[in-house]
This record gives sequence, C-alpha cells and structure tokens, in this order.
Amino acid sequence: MHQAYLELLGRLRDDLPSRTLAAAGFTGLLLWGIDGIAAVIWLAAFAINEGLELLIGMKSSKDPEKGALNRKLFCANIVFGASVWVAGALALASTGEIGPLIIALAILIGALTHVISTNLSYLTAFLAGALPLVMGIISVPAVMIASHAYEDSAVFQASVAMVFLLTYSLSAAYQSWQRETKLAKTLEQVSPASDAKSQFLATMSHEIRTPLNGIVGLAEVLNNTQLTTSQQEMVNLVRTSGETLERLVSDVLDSAKIEADKLELSIAPFDLRETIETAAHTFRTRAEEKGVAFNLVIQPEAEGRYLGDAVRIRQIISNLTSNAIKFTEKGRVDIQVDALEIDGESVELRIQVSDTGIGFDPKASQHLFSRFEQADNSISRRFGGTGLGLSICKSLCELMDGSISATSQLGSGSRFEVRIQVKSAEPLKAGARLPSSMSFEEALALNDESVGPTGLRVLVAEDNPINQKVITFMLEPMGMTPVMAANGREALAFFKIDSFDLILMDMMMPEMDGLAATQAIRAWEKQNNLPRTPIAMLSANAMSEHVKAALAAGCDVHIAKPVTPASLVTGMTEALFMEHDENGEPNADIQSRLIG
Repeated sequence: MHQAYLELLGRLRDDLPSRTLAAAGFTGLLLWGIDGIAAVIWLAAFAINEGLELLIGMKSSKDPEKGALNRKLFCANIVFGASVWVAGALALASTGEIGPLIIALAILIGALTHVISTNLSYLTAFLAGALPLVMGIISVPAVMIASHAYEDSAVFQASVAMVFLLTYSLSAAYQSWQRETKLAKTLEQVSPASDAKSQFLATMSHEIRTPLNGIVGLAEVLNNTQLTTSQQEMVNLVRTSGETLERLVSDVLDSAKIEADKLELSIAPFDLRETIETAAHTFRTRAEEKGVAFNLVIQPEAEGRYLGDAVRIRQIISNLTSNAIKFTEKGRVDIQVDALEIDGESVELRIQVSDTGIGFDPKASQHLFSRFEQADNSISRRFGGTGLGLSICKSLCELMDGSISATSQLGSGSRFEVRIQVKSAEPLKAGARLPSSMSFEEALALNDESVGPTGLRVLVAEDNPINQKVITFMLEPMGMTPVMAANGREALAFFKIDSFDLILMDMMMPEMDGLAATQAIRAWEKQNNLPRTPIAMLSANAMSEHVKAALAAGCDVHIAKPVTPASLVTGMTEALFMEHDENGEPNADIQSRLIG
C-alpha cells in the first residue's frame, strides 16, 4: 500500500503541468459563465489543494510506519481537490445555459476518468477522489431543477446523459481494476521465479569460483618458483585464463542483477588515487608485456577522499582499460582523471581512457553500450568477449548519476569518457596501510623484515581440499602456521581449546557455515571476556548481500575468491591492524574491509 502511495505521488507530480493548464482554462470558463469573484475564489481553492499536495509529498517518508499520517492527509486532500472541481462544475451547471451545462458534465467526467487512470492502484486514494466526483455528477440534474432555469426536457436529457457517462466511467474503472489485479497476481508469480534465478546465480557463482580459486591461487604460487622460460609462459597462460574466466563470471552476475533491477551501490568513503591505482596496477604490467606504453595521470584537483562505491568505480576503469589494452597492438593507453566541483559537497569526476588501437566506426557507437554488442561482429571472433562489459559500465555510471560516452576513428584509436557524481569525504587519519596491489615477492619480503602478518598461527576453515592446499602454499612461505578445519563446527571447536592470531573463514561449508561459525566465535569471546580475534571471510559469494552478511556476522574483512597471495596478505594485514571503536567493533571504512 505504501509503495502504491509513493508511486501515485510521483504520477501526480508529473501530471501537475497538465492539471495547471486545465485549471487555467476552467478559471476562464467561470469568468465567462459566472463572474470574476467566483473565478478567483475557485482558482485560490485549486492553488491551496495543489500546494498541500506538494507539501505532503515533500514530507513523505519511504518508511511505511512513518508515512501513515501523510497517507491520511494525502487522501483528505484528494477529497478536498475533487470537491473543488465539483463545486466549480455545479456552479456552471446552475447558470441555466446549455453550453456551460455541457462543459460542467464534461469536466466532471474528465476528472473522474483522470482519477481512474492515476489512482486505481491505491484503492483508498481512488475512493477519496472518485466518490465526490460521482456525487457531483449525480447532483447535476438536482442543480438544474433547483435553478428553475431549464426546461423539463433538458433536465431529462441531462439525466440520461449523466447515467450513460457515469455507467461507462464506472465500467471502465472496474475493467481497469481487474487488469491491475491480474497484473499484480502475475508479478507475484514472477517474483519467486526471479528469486530462484538469483539464488541459482549465487550458487553457481560459488561453485565456479571455488575451483577457480585453486587454479588462480596455485598459478600465482607456482609463478614465484624457479621455472624454465617455457614453464613460466605456461603458468602465465593459466593465470590469464583464470582471470578472464573470473571476470566473465562477474559480468554475467552483474548483468543478471541489472536485468532484475537489483544492482545496488555500496556507498562509503574511499581514496580516489588508491582506488584508481589499484585498478590500473594489473593493466600496467599487461601493457608492458605487449610493448604498449601505459600512462596514468590524476589531476591535483581530483585528489582526495570521496563518498561513493570504490569497487564499482574500479570495475568501470578495469573494463575500459582492459578493452583499451586488448585492442591496442602498439602505441599507448592513457588514463586521465580530473574533477569539477558542482557545489560545496558534490563533485563530478571525469575519467578518460584513450588508446591508439584499432578504433571503430563512429556509427557503431549507437549500439556500443547495448548488451552482447560489440563494435563489429568480427571483433568477437578475433579478440573474444561477451559484449557485456560496456553495458555494465553504462548501468553503473547511470546508478552514480553519471554518463559514459565514446569517440573513435577507425584505425586511429578510441577515447571513452566517464562522468560520475560523488560527494566529498573527510580526510583519513594518518596511518600505515599496505597497498592492495602488493606482489607476492613483497609479501615474502615481509617475513625477512619482521613487518606485517608473519610468524602467526592461523586457523583456516575451508571444506575444499584443493583450496586447503592453496592457502597452505600461500601461508607457509611467509612463516605462518596454518591449522585446518573442514567446516565451521570444527573451526569453533579448535577456537575453544586453542589460541590463534588470525582466522580465515570460508562462507559456505557443510554442518556449520562461515556466517554461523563467525557469530558463534564472537559470542564465545564475549561470554569468556576474550580479546577479539581478527577474522577474514574468504568467500566465493560475490553478491553484495553476501558481503554485507559476512561483515554483519562479525568478520573484519571480506576477501573475494579467487584469492591471490597479494589479496590474502592485504586482507590479513587489514584485519590484524584494524582500529576498533569503544565497543570493540571495526572502526574502518566498508570499502577498506572489502579485498579483491
């Protein structure tokens, strides 16, 4: 009901210009048919009604409980508004002239039709508007008789016309109500199917990312051992293929969420330079491998911290930069970032990604941002790709009140420009942070320098034997001692009888999942007055609701699978050195708690 009320408010707000135009015309009719005083009084009543409607709309809350009073006031104002039109129409009908009488009936029927077309989805508002109008229409013959200005035949004809028009209008209202009811039932039937689809995608995401974690993780570990040139090349191919598959899974999930209108932003403070450099780090190496120059320029006015979704901003930059490098055989790829202040709080960020690659025909830009579309069908065969990346970028930009555009010349390269709106955030307190783009060599160096998460006892809750090996291969070279638990119940049992410096917790496990195990560990700590042990959730569940659930359960950071040595070290360091508030809860930005 409350949602129907909010939708009705929006429709009436959009319809205000047409109602104002109708009111101006009706005021002229009153001035012509009666006198100036009646016209002024009616226009004033109309203005009061519309003003009250705007005021109620401004005060309306999305919370159904808080909006209960506003809904009552809104319906009362609809009764008042309908009565204003009824009073004006009956005043015209009492003049004794056929012309004003016909206009009065037309106005009342027109107003009733308007109520039927706009208010039917919210039954209370429909009755509030329709009943006064129906009473007004029924009252027209009585007004004609009371005025003693009409012949009996005219009264009879007006009564017949009134019955016909009223019957037709109410019949149309009933048919519309039937269609609305049928549509609502259809949507109720579709909703479970949509939920099942979302659950299927979440499950498939987990099932694909779990073995993918083994492939990418082991490739990263193997890449840092002594290999021959041909072995190094093969490992790089495995790693690149795994990364490509991971991006494809993410794109399919995002596309499904966009289709279901469930894609949401996670707004939190973030550092712009850190966000962009993290996104650009991988692609700089890839460009160098192809012999393509890579340049990143962040203008001084764009530096600083903002409120926005850093993960989605990185996704946009990654998609555009990946395309730029893929389609550029020689030359350069440039990323330039600047900012334009909109007001004291809002800032428009402009991100330009340009290349000297193959380019595309300007005509292709008309469908470039559509799903499963590429500039040329031959491109998908030569370079691969699903054609989802740019459509996802467009949807993300629109969610951020921004836009994306492209200019290109065939054979001369392309330039993509992204404009998004963010708000300025407070500067971050000075403090050491490990870069999220840390290499595995740098992570190993931490062991030699006795800095960061080294020499620790780590409880690892992971049911997949391959992933247990992957985590072990990552932890042991850094001097850490992993203790394996096959599920959340085992992890909880180990935690109760032993002490650990850190816990790595998988989310989906048999017997007891990671969320339940984390909640149980936090409850045990509180019950026994134990210090808070850092917990990092290693999850193949990449959907935002799963990430929020992990943080809400009590974990300190969320590390997305597939896990690399760099993302693992960054996540562990973030969890170990995170500041906490007076209640012992993490005192850190949400974005800094999301790794990978």
